Amino acid sequence: MKYIIAIDSDGTLRKTDGTISDFTKLAIRKQIDKENIIVICTARPRYHTQKISNEVGANRFMISSNGSEIYDVQKQKIIWAKYIDKQSCKLLFDYAMLNNIRIMFVLENTEYVTQFTRNDNQVLLTEDNFNKVINNKVKQVMVIGKDKDKINKFKGIVQNEYKMNILDSSRENSEETWFSVVSNDASKGIAVLKLAEYLKISQENIIAIGNDNNDISMIKIARLGVAVNNAEISAKEEADLIIASNDDDGVAQFLNEFNLNKNYAMKQKYKLTNKIEKFIKNASLKEIGIGCSDSQVIQIIKDNQIYYLKIAKKGLLTQEYNALKWLEGELSVPEIVLFDDESENEFLITKAILGEMVCSENYLKSPDESLKIIKEAFDNIYAVDISNCPFNVSNKYKLSLAERNVKNGLVKNEDLKEETLQKFGSVENLLKYLIDNQFEEELCFSHGDTSLPNIFALGNKFSGFIDVGECGIADKWFDLAICEKSIKKNYGEEYISKFYKELNIIPDRNKLDYYLLMMELYL
Repeated sequence: MKYIIAIDSDGTLRKTDGTISDFTKLAIRKQIDKENIIVICTARPRYHTQKISNEVGANRFMISSNGSEIYDVQKQKIIWAKYIDKQSCKLLFDYAMLNNIRIMFVLENTEYVTQFTRNDNQVLLTEDNFNKVINNKVKQVMVIGKDKDKINKFKGIVQNEYKMNILDSSRENSEETWFSVVSNDASKGIAVLKLAEYLKISQENIIAIGNDNNDISMIKIARLGVAVNNAEISAKEEADLIIASNDDDGVAQFLNEFNLNKNYAMKQKYKLTNKIEKFIKNASLKEIGIGCSDSQVIQIIKDNQIYYLKIAKKGLLTQEYNALKWLEGELSVPEIVLFDDESENEFLITKAILGEMVCSENYLKSPDESLKIIKEAFDNIYAVDISNCPFNVSNKYKLSLAERNVKNGLVKNEDLKEETLQKFGSVENLLKYLIDNQFEEELCFSHGDTSLPNIFALGNKFSGFIDVGECGIADKWFDLAICEKSIKKNYGEEYISKFYKELNIIPDRNKLDYYLLMMELYL
């Protein structure tokens, strides 16, 4: 997985004294070696950004002038830029000159600045050469002064009367207060998104690290927004993660942790809530695949205890959470540790059930003995009292799911078994058959998915069920049909009759075949 890691310079990457430690340089180079894109994203002009990029070895792309320009260093070309219009430039210049305020116009590689210059890249700006400046491409205008009140007044006029885009709050050092103006179509966040688009990298794979108000736009658009501990309060409030300060090599510590600790990648990928993030801190994580309701399942090992985290779209885990709560003391199911949600996803952490699946290698070796465990599992299902069960998943509910899937094209003719398609001709005809051939149900508690991976055993004893999101009151033949299908797949067809013999049940083939057909429409 390739990431764009956008890093601010002053106050973030660089220490307060302006240096970048060897520790930080090494951490950056390690990320570059992993083919991640490190891009320095700063308010400074291109030539200065170039120096910082070269110093840390991030000499592929850079974003300068508060997001006004993206520059491809290797190809030596601008790949995206936004400039301030001439009228805005004139308004800023006229006010600054009238009020004796120092102002700087940042062009491609040159800064035009009033009153005095400080380096070879700066040219003294006067009324005589102003027209030359605005006839060029102005990426950024800096307003600078020692009089804080005067600068803040100018800032208010720029924001409220001129309606221009200010990315910096007025910031102070021992000498000066200043703020920055860029195009209304520019910001660090916009530039990072444009770079991602250019590189065909998903927004899901953007990480942004900053400290100041002008970094907020990229912190907000990043899948993982990071603020150093010395950051402005406003930047911290928008960040997903707070790391050590610039003077404590926070960026390097983060990059090394990101390199080694999958928690960061997990947080970035799934946008974990603070509660979930806190629980998995310092835990060992392993993505183990897709569970029920298309949820992502992650194994957590913490303090020598195994847990499972399920992540699914909003609303898909609520039913399972409610079912687990209701089943406490009724059936052996995973113990709830934590349930949380955010705008897009739900998260459910449970303790692991003791033992292993009855389709694991150990149990596949002894299917006759395993059938006894499955029989015990069904005994536990039938023992659940349904008199106060709040979940009704009988045929009316199941057929509504099948009808929805057919209507929305989620199941198609090619999804049917060959013999089913030959018999019914289409999913629509199969659905009509199921609706027209309903029968009186033998209601009991139903697990909802009694396939062998959901039945656990410890030794030769049943130890519990997982994936109870579809449990409730239903026909007993539904669970039997699901289990029959799974036994055939894992143990072999010859064990189906042994299964019913173990349960002391005479199989009703009409009902079983009905549910096996139904499963083709939504399982």
